[in-house]
This record gives sequence, C-alpha cells and structure tokens, in this order.
Amino acid sequence: FDAVTLSVTKKSGENAIEVAQAVLQRVEQIKGTVIPDDVKVLVTRNYGESANDKAQKLIQKLLFATASVVALVYLALGRREAAIVGSAVILTLTVTLFASWAWGFTLNRVSLFALIFSIGILVDDAIVVVENVERIMHDEGLPPREATHKAMGQIVSAIIGITLVLCAVFVPMAFFGGSVGAIYRQFSVTLVLTMLLSALMAFTLTPALCATVLKSVDVQHSSTGVLGVFNRQFAMLSERYKLRVQKMITRPARWIIVYALLIAVTVGLFSRLPGSF
Repeated sequence: FDAVTLSVTKKSGENAIEVAQAVLQRVEQIKGTVIPDDVKVLVTRNYGESANDKAQKLIQKLLFATASVVALVYLALGRREAAIVGSAVILTLTVTLFASWAWGFTLNRVSLFALIFSIGILVDDAIVVVENVERIMHDEGLPPREATHKAMGQIVSAIIGITLVLCAVFVPMAFFGGSVGAIYRQFSVTLVLTMLLSALMAFTLTPALCATVLKSVDVQHSSTGVLGVFNRQFAMLSERYKLRVQKMITRPARWIIVYALLIAVTVGLFSRLPGSF
C-alpha cells in the first residue's frame, strides 16, 4: 500500500521526550482536517519513549548505587559515618548536576552513566576522611574535633594527588573529535566535575560533619546484633590480612617475580586480543 514516511528530529539541546509528546499531540489535533480521516497514522519509532525508559533505568541504578554505598559504609563503620558519606555523595551529585547545567549540558544517558560511573570514585574521598578520623579516635583516644584536624593533615596531599591523577586520565577524552567526540566530551567533563567537587567536599563538608556528628569510639560502635557480628568478623579478617601482608613483606623478591609475571601475562593477552578498529 502507499505510504509516506515522516521523520521529526529534535534540535540540539531540546528534550527528546517533550518533543515526541508535542508531535503526537499535534498529530491528534490535525486529524480530520490536515490529515484526512481515511489516512492512518502509524508511529514506527518513538525515540522520546525509548529515551525516557532508558533514562528511568539509569536513574534507578544511580539511586541503587548510592543506597548500596551508604549501606556498606553503615555495615563497615556505623550509622553516623554512613550519614556523613551519604550526605557528601548526595551533595556532590547535586552540585555536579548544577555545574553541568551551567556548562550547557543536558541530563541524558551519557551524563547519567557518567554519574553512575563516578559513584565509586567520589565516595572514596568521603570514606578516606571518615575512616582516618575514626582510626585516630580509636588508636589515640582523641575527641572528634582534634581527631579530624589531625586526620586532614595526614590525607590532604593524598586526596589532591588522587584527584589530579584521575583528572589526567579522563580529561584527554574531552578532546576527541567527530560525533563520537561529542559523546565522550560530556562524559569526560561530567566525570572530572564530579571528582573535583568530591575533593572539595572532602576538604570542607566531610571534615565539618566528622567534627560535629561523630561520637567517641566506645559509644558509636555496636557490639551486639547484626552490626556486632559484622564488626567481629571484619576485625578477624583484617587481622588475618595483616598477618598475610607481614609474611609477604619478609619475602619481597618472590612477590616481585609474581607481579612481573602478571604484567607479562597481561601484555601477552592484550597483544593477542583481536581488535575491531
């Protein structure tokens, strides 16, 4: 049968979901006038609908990743520490979204994937701060405020170094050319913004919360219930790990050889892996 195909493409920066809904509404309005009654309109592909479904799935994964991180911190460190880490993560994501908007980017699958990918990176800064403060409180018996001051003096350079190294890894992706470069550019910029803001939170919000929210070690840790069992098991595993590391240090040559062999195997597998570019 005779048919006419009409393709509607959104302009750059426009919302695909809103454009698709507006087009469908307009089609319904002109049926019976511009479009005769005996002409059947069939939508073969609705990019707005598919984009909305994929975006909703990514948002769900982003929320799941954030909740999982907070839950793991709760098990490993405690509820106050989990609240601090969760606050830092949520605020970092919020500021990142605002910065992306100010940069001229839109919230799409690329930026959502970048945020999901960055969860494991940005949460690391907050965990490093909280864990170091707790360690000093436990080992030296200092109150939260003094422990936070001492802990930040020990890890500031490490956080700066980690942030700069990660930025150096992802910044070159922003300079890719062509249509693929446009995708990598937003992915790269979103990741770098997230990491920089995460470091900023680690220097400002997280220490402030540690100094005001954390309590003495004998108060904040539970020795009963599920958390008590987890803490005891984790302490036992940590002690075993320390013993293994101590044994490895006494025989460094053997493990250096093992490490060299692993590098050789990695290089061999990479060179034999078939490429498609």
